Amino acid sequence: YCKKVHPELLEIVNERDDTRLIFIQHPVLSESSKLLANMVIAANMQDKGVEFHNALFGIEGNLNNSKLGQIIEDLEINATQLNIDMRKKSVSNIVNLSSFLANGSGARGTPTFFINNEFVIGYIDKDQIKDLLKWKRPYSNKTFLKNYKIIYLQLP
Repeated sequence: YCKKVHPELLEIVNERDDTRLIFIQHPVLSESSKLLANMVIAANMQDKGVEFHNALFGIEGNLNNSKLGQIIEDLEINATQLNIDMRKKSVSNIVNLSSFLANGSGARGTPTFFINNEFVIGYIDKDQIKDLLKWKRPYSNKTFLKNYKIIYLQLP
């Protein structure tokens, strides 16, 4: 469901100037998830983390080494430096801290959303997300838009 909701989240953020999307790398499926989370953080050291993250979720079908290599090449990521950075303690610390925060919040799977004051585990569609982005002032029927954040936990 992470791959399904990812483009919808990007659409919402591109449509609205009052919403930020924050991805937290929280690998819960397997060792390959942890490896990919480390890659995303390491790619960020080359200012390519968001692009790399988005590219992973844009892949059709299953991810394999060939597709992964193509992403790295297309984004002009220095593969040698990426491999060095992936093994840094600071990278694993970031992934571990992200997982610690996610687990501490009650997130046990992905996707998990924190939208305003709402905590949602599992897939929700674009319209449901937009509904959660609405804020009603107490004692009023008027809806106001504020600077909202969608904090989204997903597997790389």
